[in-house]
Amino acid sequence: MSDFINCRAAGAGLQFAAVVNFSGAGARGYQPSTPIAAGKASLTWTQGTATATFATGHGFQTGDVCDLYWAAGKRCQMTATVTSDSVALAGGHGDSLPADGTAVVLCKQTALADIQFTGNNLTGYLAAAATRVAFDFLDSGGESQATIEIRVPPFPEFWFTSYGTNPFAAKTIASASVSNGSSTAAASPKLFLKTNT
Repeated sequence: MSDFINCRAAGAGLQFAAVVNFSGAGARGYQPSTPIAAGKASLTWTQGTATATFATGHGFQTGDVCDLYWAAGKRCQMTATVTSDSVALAGGHGDSLPADGTAVVLCKQTALADIQFTGNNLTGYLAAAATRVAFDFLDSGGESQATIEIRVPPFPEFWFTSYGTNPFAAKTIASASVSNGSSTAAASPKLFLKTNT
């Protein structure tokens, strides 16, 4: 894993380039061991009961922790209750649920191994994927503390100490998961973290 992030952008006659050095201890890279399967596109969506219907063989089971995606938003860490081809969703965090009839994609969260850090010690991160994905960071009680979303792939999301406020400040991260917001392609997301310890 490289200790550098190389950022370049150009357009409208302007150019931007920056190289961020994350040398030293504390550099860690994460990628699921197998690609995350595409999410499932709903046949119908009902806001009032937070229920989506899917084609037979959708694969969801009662108790699955899932993320719900739609064009204008997402909601993470929802718990599924499955009755045949209907999946009712409860809880979670993020945007308010979309209106009836909205096209939604549902994906079960995949845990990332060995992610533990103190937010105040974080000096930078970079997240990248070829599809729309969401990384959800949890405390020891399973409550979400922060989310990183790749909303416009393949453009990465990143933060480093000289680039605004630390989104993980005063938070202790005990685990993390990731999901795939695409219904057509598997995802192989990558996450780079750098701490000062």
